[in-house]
Amino acid sequence: MKRWNAVLCAVLLPVLLVSASCGTVLSKDKLLEIIPEDINTLNASHFIYAEERNFTVSPGMLENLHEWLLELDVERKEKFKDGEYPGQTIDGGESYDFRTPDGMTLFSFQDLGPDERYLVLDGEWYRLRGASSPPVQEHEGSESPAARRPMVMVDGALYLDTGRESPMGASAAISGEICSSTGVTELPTENGQSNFGFVGSRYVLEDETLYVNMDGKWIIFEQEAQQDKPPMLMVDGILYRSTGRGSAVHNRCGTLDGEITSSVDGAKLPAENGQSNFGTGFGYQFGSNDTIEVYMPEGEDCFRWIIFEPYSK
Repeated sequence: MKRWNAVLCAVLLPVLLVSASCGTVLSKDKLLEIIPEDINTLNASHFIYAEERNFTVSPGMLENLHEWLLELDVERKEKFKDGEYPGQTIDGGESYDFRTPDGMTLFSFQDLGPDERYLVLDGEWYRLRGASSPPVQEHEGSESPAARRPMVMVDGALYLDTGRESPMGASAAISGEICSSTGVTELPTENGQSNFGFVGSRYVLEDETLYVNMDGKWIIFEQEAQQDKPPMLMVDGILYRSTGRGSAVHNRCGTLDGEITSSVDGAKLPAENGQSNFGTGFGYQFGSNDTIEVYMPEGEDCFRWIIFEPYSK
């Protein structure tokens, strides 16, 4: 009997030790305490490809950041030898540092790839499971724009990186490949365009989920929430959005600068020149201050010149 007790202890003790450490790596209370209650703004730095951008986290963004912290799925605390840390041999990656207005660092987020995302708190590295980037971006008065969430445009819709890898890969046939890329602070505006590079990477579109092959891994991208967008059109590669304001121009030239020739669903972004998300056949003229004025319906029986301005999400 003593022998079986010894065997049971040898088998169960490691399990009990592991169980005791799981699920309590960082409690919700600890995550809630990361940002002090009396702080209503933060200073932040965003590092991507050796480029640094500094900006201020406004009170509105701070609320989103609180929620993001509480939703983090902390897998475990990592242990490294003195002087070593993840990403030392990785060329690239990105990170965010968050500091109080008086310069005290509160925490950092390190993104070294879909399976290599960490919360750095008080010098300790915590591996995260399926974490997205912090929901912060540049606002007026910031030094430079912050990077957007990685995304791809396919069939006029935007698909956003979830940070998750598909365990089964992509089961359907290849749908296409990323053929161009815009800057990390920009929205893709063409089909097959990303804002994170990887030109030439193949993707599979299956049941409104996009799987993108990135370094041999199929990363899951989910379609942007489907809701009707404001009236928009694309001209000369630039997206314009309706301001809802009528033009004050009276002595107007009678020659149109162009006409809308194709249209997509109202929940999608136009992706081709001369394309709108509200119909075809409407003429437009270039206005002042980089605007476009479109002659379009306003109500059932009324047409009016409506001002459109460059769109930045």
